Amino acid sequence: MYTGSNPTALISQKMIADSFLKLLEKKPFNKITITEINRKAKLSRQTYYSVFDSKEEILKFNFQCVFNEYKKNISELKIKDLNSLLNITIDIFIDNADFLSIIVKNNLNDLFVRMNSQFLREMGKYIQVTDEEHKDYALSFITGAFTEMLSHWLEDDKKLSRQDMIDLTEKILSGKYFMMQTAL
Repeated sequence: MYTGSNPTALISQKMIADSFLKLLEKKPFNKITITEINRKAKLSRQTYYSVFDSKEEILKFNFQCVFNEYKKNISELKIKDLNSLLNITIDIFIDNADFLSIIVKNNLNDLFVRMNSQFLREMGKYIQVTDEEHKDYALSFITGAFTEMLSHWLEDDKKLSRQDMIDLTEKILSGKYFMMQTAL
């Protein structure tokens, strides 16, 4: 994937990504060809391959755009507690629900998990832990759980409100949701 700063290449990436998402709204991921993407974007095959190597890279580009927005929001606001972090996080997912729904609808949850995992590792500096030695395991656990929860929310037609999602996530993460029953 192109990572430079050439304005023309960056515009081409955005045009390709937007065209691909429009196609994904109507057609499954595995049925879309590079030719269709190029036709929709009105760009040449050469341009496509100068900025992307595969359809998966286009989705990674879209995830990176979402995560860049998240990083910007995090750096602009002071994160003082779990609730403020969850507010920003849930807002980003709600703002990008159409894109994420396309990912879930196309059974690309594994990509969703991988991208969230990569992102959470980058965001690890904002998360204080009590056990630095096992931080990667904890982040892996949170990534899987949060991604599955968001996937379920999207599949369930977003029935929970924004605040309900924040409250539920905070309750789960603070250990106040699950209770163990004693054996009979």
